Amino acid sequence: MSHLHDRILSAAYPLFAQRGFRGVSLYEVQDAAGVSPLEFDREFPSRDALAEECLRIREREWTFGTIAEGALARGTTPEGHLLAIFDIFDEWFRRDDYEACMFMSTLVEMGREHPLGRASVEYLVHIRQLVADIATEAGLRDPDAFALSWHILMKGAILNALEGDRGAALRGKEMAQDLIARHRATACQAPAHTDVDWFDACRPDGGYLPTPIEQDGPASSAAPTPDDPRAADRGETPAVLWSGVRHDLWVGNHAGEFAGMVELVHGAFWATSRHGRPSGSYPSLRLAQEALEWEQEHADRENTTIFGV
Repeated sequence: MSHLHDRILSAAYPLFAQRGFRGVSLYEVQDAAGVSPLEFDREFPSRDALAEECLRIREREWTFGTIAEGALARGTTPEGHLLAIFDIFDEWFRRDDYEACMFMSTLVEMGREHPLGRASVEYLVHIRQLVADIATEAGLRDPDAFALSWHILMKGAILNALEGDRGAALRGKEMAQDLIARHRATACQAPAHTDVDWFDACRPDGGYLPTPIEQDGPASSAAPTPDDPRAADRGETPAVLWSGVRHDLWVGNHAGEFAGMVELVHGAFWATSRHGRPSGSYPSLRLAQEALEWEQEHADRENTTIFGV
């Protein structure tokens, strides 16, 4: 590669990064590089050829340099390496010359059918593969699906920062921690309860259960029951009522019937439907309860539609 070639690339790269490929003319590139049209044509057959090289530089310097190497240098565990990506983003977002993601910008600008759009898609896949590899090392469940969700957080933070949200990376990091917890937890063995009669042995008194708790922890002994008029006065009419049977187990009651349960297993909250079907694991008790409440309400709506009851 000639000195002239490098000089053109060095001049074009920041222009393209800041303004996109269609927003920069060849004349501007030639002027910034201090080359004639003839010299440019000798090094690059077209503007697209120059743009493709800029995308390759972006991957080498940003994806593998700043992101991959930076994450490995900052974290002490695979999960730490993943979260360090958002620490790097935080520093990037706060720079005065923040330019967003060249791959995302090019894909939007050129479309996925354009050669530059297709190249951008390929480079974005490389980023997800990098995340999936670290997730595999961390022992997370379904690394490819994890990487797709993780990339949504990365891209969302980048766009928020482009709007002017300098704290987007830190918000993204909080959600990333929840995502890791979900994929870490589901690697554990789910509790298996297939007999609905099992619920009878869990109820402490055989009667109605207390109202939902407001925090992720065992139900308070002072929680009002559905028969308590104070609950109605406060408008507390939840679809599903919950009670802590043990410190690590919560059981739901809907219209006097077993509605499902949530069990704490290896730091994750496993939800099991009233039919004994696992509904997944969640990073908090409240999310698990809400998932089962939605499932119960959805089933009730279907019954009303089909049977008119």
